[in-house]
Amino acid sequence: MVRHLESFKEFYNREKMNRRLTWKYSLGTCIIIGRFDQGEIQITGTPCHASALLLFNETERLSFLQVKSQLNLEVEDTIALLKSLACSKYKILNKLPDTQSVMETDCFEFNAKFSCNKRKIRLPAPIANVKENVGKCVFQDRHHIIDASIVRIMKSRETLAHKELVMQCSEQVNDRFTADMKEIRRRIENLIDREYLERDKENPDMYNYLP
Repeated sequence: MVRHLESFKEFYNREKMNRRLTWKYSLGTCIIIGRFDQGEIQITGTPCHASALLLFNETERLSFLQVKSQLNLEVEDTIALLKSLACSKYKILNKLPDTQSVMETDCFEFNAKFSCNKRKIRLPAPIANVKENVGKCVFQDRHHIIDASIVRIMKSRETLAHKELVMQCSEQVNDRFTADMKEIRRRIENLIDREYLERDKENPDMYNYLP
């Protein structure tokens, strides 16, 4: 799989030099054949589901930290993945201790006694703090938008007073979101640190654009 991914990545980068390819493994689909005491069941899940279940072909029991390490996942993503395998409708894994919350001290075993009246099942997608992750992305996107607006204004004006810069930036981004004045001030300070702008030496309330 990795070989094919790398091959396609080389092709994409060659054909689309101005674009960036990012793989969203959580949106992929894998079909796994689970061999249980009652017989075979076809399991449809994400590539992460498949990768986690394949680990149990080699051993009967794995700790949370072993799964995390072998799959190279963050703690939150590991929790979401193992919860979908051990604490959802289809308990493909047994969790020790047997609770509904997943902790870093837990251990997991393949549930050979799993039974189902269906021969084909679909596992729920792992969800790791969706609201928090979305909030972080929105926060970062707003930073980029404010930064771009400030640089655009300063590039055209070259020198501008603080109050006027904040007001113009707020007006520019207002069609996307309501900008917090304190946040705009923080982004100005950040751009000064990154040497896009500088305070005027004679008047600290004035900013100069640094080409």
